[in-house]
Amino acid sequence: MISGRRGGFVVGVALIALVTGAWHVWVAGQQTWIIDDWIYLDRVQTYGFVDYLVQDYNGHVMPGEFLLMWLLTQLFPMSFGAAVAVVGLLSVGAVVTWGLALHELFGPRLRQLVPLAVLSLSPLTLWPSAFWASAIQVLPLLLLTGVAIQQAARVAAGRRRAGWWLVGTYVVALLLWEKALLMLLPVAGVLIFLLGLRGLLRRRTLLAALGGVTAAYLALYAALRDGPVTAPVTWVDEGSYSFPVRVLHLLDYALGVLRDLAVPALYGGPWGSIPIVNDLEHRPPPLLSGTLTAVTVVLMVVGVLVRRRGWVPVLMTLGYAFVASFLILFSIKYAVLGPYALYEDRYFTDLLPVSVLAVSLLICPTRLEVEAGEEAFRSLPAAPKALVSGAGVLLALAAVVSLVVGNLTHWDRIGPNPARHWVDNLRDDLRAAPAGTSVRDARPPEDVFTASYYPEEGLISRMTASLDTAARFNEPGSPIQLVDASGHLVPATITPSVVSTVGPQPDCGYVLAAGLTAEVEIAQALFAYEWGVQVDMFSGIGGQVVVEVDGVSQEFAIPDGMSSTQLVHAGTVDTVTVTMPDAADTGCVTEVHAGELVPAS
Repeated sequence: MISGRRGGFVVGVALIALVTGAWHVWVAGQQTWIIDDWIYLDRVQTYGFVDYLVQDYNGHVMPGEFLLMWLLTQLFPMSFGAAVAVVGLLSVGAVVTWGLALHELFGPRLRQLVPLAVLSLSPLTLWPSAFWASAIQVLPLLLLTGVAIQQAARVAAGRRRAGWWLVGTYVVALLLWEKALLMLLPVAGVLIFLLGLRGLLRRRTLLAALGGVTAAYLALYAALRDGPVTAPVTWVDEGSYSFPVRVLHLLDYALGVLRDLAVPALYGGPWGSIPIVNDLEHRPPPLLSGTLTAVTVVLMVVGVLVRRRGWVPVLMTLGYAFVASFLILFSIKYAVLGPYALYEDRYFTDLLPVSVLAVSLLICPTRLEVEAGEEAFRSLPAAPKALVSGAGVLLALAAVVSLVVGNLTHWDRIGPNPARHWVDNLRDDLRAAPAGTSVRDARPPEDVFTASYYPEEGLISRMTASLDTAARFNEPGSPIQLVDASGHLVPATITPSVVSTVGPQPDCGYVLAAGLTAEVEIAQALFAYEWGVQVDMFSGIGGQVVVEVDGVSQEFAIPDGMSSTQLVHAGTVDTVTVTMPDAADTGCVTEVHAGELVPAS
C-alpha cells in the first residue's frame, strides 16, 4: 500500500498526463498533413525502405522517426487520425517519464507537480505537438530525456544497471533525431549536481560508454549527411544563401530565445506572443519580457548563492540554449531565410524541460541530500510552515491560471486548419472510387500544400500515393474526375476551344476500320498547355482505341454503341489520329473537341 503523499503524487501525475494527452489530441485533431508531412508521405512510396530510413533530410538524419512514419503509412495510409493517436500516446508518455524522473530526483513531493504541469502543458508544446513532422521529433525527445534524467538519478544513487539503461536510452534517442546529442548536457548537469564533478569523473565506464556512442554516432552522421541518400532540398536555390553567421548573431539569438520564449515559459507563458507560421516576427511586449527576464536573473543569482552547487543547473540551461541556437544558426533554413525563421517554438521546445529541471534543482532538496542529511541551502532562514504552504498553493494556482491563459491565447492564434476538410474529402472519395475512375492530376490549394516549392511532390497523385485506391491519374476517362475546391471528386466537362471539322463520311464523320487510321482535322491549333481532349465515337462491338495528339498516344477501351472519352493532354493540339488496331467491324469518330477541363455544372 502506497503512502498518502506518494499516492497524491501518482494521482497528480496521472491527472496532468490525462489533461495533456486530451488537449494535445484535440488540438492536433483540428489540423492535417502540412509542409514536411507531405514529403514524408511521398518518400515512403518513392524511396526504398532502407534509403527512406537513412536519408539526409535538410541536414537531419532521423532513421527512427522515418521508421515510425513508414509504419504509420503502411498500416494506416494517409490517416491523420492515426497520427493524432500517436501524438496523444507520446504526450502522455512524456508526462509519465518526467514524473518518474522528478520522483527519482526529489521523491514524491507534491510541489513537483507544478513544474511537471509547466513542462507538459506549456504553450510552447502546443504547435510542435500538432504539426506531425515536428511532433515525431520533439515528443520522443522529451519522453526519452525524461527517461535519461531518471536513469542519471539512479546512477547517482548507485543503482545497478542504471548506467546501461542510460546508455541504451541515449542510443535510441540518437537513432530518432541527431539533436539527442544535447541530451548529454542535462544528464551531465544532474550527475554533477548530485555527485560533484569528481564523482562524475569516477564513473569511468559510464563516461567511456557515452563517449563511445557519441563518437560512433558522429561518424555515422557524417557518413549519412550529404551521403548516398541525400534528398534534394527542392525549395532552395543554393545561390540564394545570403545570411552568413557571425559570432554576435549567436549571442544575440540565444539571448533573444531565452528572453522571448524560455523565460516566459517558466511562468506558464508566453501569452499570445509565440511566433506562428504566418507571424514569425511576433514578440512579447518588451516591458513584459524585460521584467520577467530581470526577475529570473535575480532569482537565478540568488539560487547560485544560496543553493548548494546552484551554478550547475544555471550553466546547464544556458549551455543548452546556446548549443541549440548554434545548431539553428548553422542550419540550411537560416542560410536561406535568415532571422525570419529563427523563433519558431518547435526549435526550442526541448529547452523547456531543461530549464524547468534547473528550477526544480534550485528550489527543492534532492532525495539523496535528504537521505544523507546534507544541507541543500546555505544560510536560508527558516520560514513558518503555514507561510510556505500558503505560498505554494498560491504559486500552484497562479501556474494553472497562467497555463490556461497561455494555451487559449496561443490556440486562438493557431486555430483549426480548414485544409483538413479538403484532405479528408479527397481521401474518402479516392478510397470509394470504383475501378476505372480517372482523376486529373493537379496541384492542391495553397492552404493544403505549397506545391510551388515542391514541383514533383506537390501533385495530388504523389500526395495520395499511399492510398489503396482503384482510381488512376491522367488516364482516359468517361468522364474524367476533377478535384474541386472542397476536395471532392466531380465529373469534368470540356469547354471547347477548338472542334474538329466535319468528317468526310456522311452520318459517320471519320471512319475507323482494321488497319485504317482516321486523321481528324482540327479547325485551329491550340498552344502548349494541359488540355482536355474529348473523342466522341460509335462502334458496333467496341474494342481498343489509340488516340494520338501531336505525337503523344493514349490507348483505351470503348463499349459498343455511342461513347465519349476524355483525355488529359499536355502540349499543343494540332493533329489528331485515331485507330482501332483490332477492330472487327467499322466504327466512327463523330467529333473531337479540345479545351479546358472544368467541373460539369
